[in-house]
Amino acid sequence: MPGFLLLADNPHQASLRVEEETSRVSRHTLSANASSLAPLRRITYVADDPLSYRDEFSYMAAVPSSVFRSGGTTYMAPLILSQNSQSEIWLSEDWARYTSDDGGITQTMIVGDLSEAVAKEIKQRTATSIFPWIRGTSSAQIAAELAVADWQSSNIGVFALAQDSFESPSISGGNAEHTFNNDEVTTYTPDVTVSSMVPVDVAFTPPSACGWIEASINWTGSAYFTHTLADPDGRIVDYSVWTQTYWERFSPQLDAPVPLKFWIPKTLDGEWTLRLYPQTSITSPLPLDFILTYHPSFSHQFTVGSDASSLHIDLGWDKTAADLNLALVDPSGRLVDWAPSGSVISSPSSATVDIEYPMAGTWTAIVA
Repeated sequence: MPGFLLLADNPHQASLRVEEETSRVSRHTLSANASSLAPLRRITYVADDPLSYRDEFSYMAAVPSSVFRSGGTTYMAPLILSQNSQSEIWLSEDWARYTSDDGGITQTMIVGDLSEAVAKEIKQRTATSIFPWIRGTSSAQIAAELAVADWQSSNIGVFALAQDSFESPSISGGNAEHTFNNDEVTTYTPDVTVSSMVPVDVAFTPPSACGWIEASINWTGSAYFTHTLADPDGRIVDYSVWTQTYWERFSPQLDAPVPLKFWIPKTLDGEWTLRLYPQTSITSPLPLDFILTYHPSFSHQFTVGSDASSLHIDLGWDKTAADLNLALVDPSGRLVDWAPSGSVISSPSSATVDIEYPMAGTWTAIVA
């Protein structure tokens, strides 16, 4: 990898330990120019390590030692990921010539396990002693030693990975199959009448075979409602807002008012509660045309380990005219995500759900 000079528009505010002694600063810096840039009379090499990420992380840890801002001046020096290439030799020679009027390079720092032969060549090329030479068994240790060697204080915290090589992820999985045989869809029509502005609760208990709950609520007149839907644990799993329901009733682009609807997986057995909130004054009884539809489903449970970083679920079926949906429920019974089926034009027979860092325990996939 060719060496290059690192610059930054907004370097970290910090103070170098070398600033404790004026003589050390004057030996390792050139005079700042009108743009407040001051080249450091030093050069840093980071040993290449093709077998791990230690070199990449060590390189990043060395950046604040090669470009930083202090007292309104930006200090900078070359930082090279060393592969003993011709380009890095040219860069070090150019930097030596650039700083020659002020005495040339006065400090060479090595980070990592360069060979003694390469270190000797660098020492001869830069005509300096190598100090410090920072070694470590991990990038975290190297970052700590860089901080101790080069920094007095900083208001920036730096995090380093605790290891520099990683095993390939272990992927585990499984599959399940189910055939829907025109399973029965059941309906329930609650008798609901609204007579005032007081919210109205409608409790219902879906049958155990139900996997998806569909509701349609319609009425006549100029009233409109919002709603919340709570599962048996009291968690709100669906809701509407007045701007949505108002325009679905009264938009001039509509041929007819749109009923208030919800369509949601049944994540828990037990009593669910729909609460309707009138958004206009109601002075006489207003009957609602309320239809609940319970769709049959297939549920499959599986276990996710405590070290899982991602969870991927694919659902596929063999009839593009079918309309299936996939929902994912975590071990606490909470609906985490769901994927409505695609149209006949786009993904007509598949659905996918992806979860990052899933909760450990028994999950449930619901297909309906």
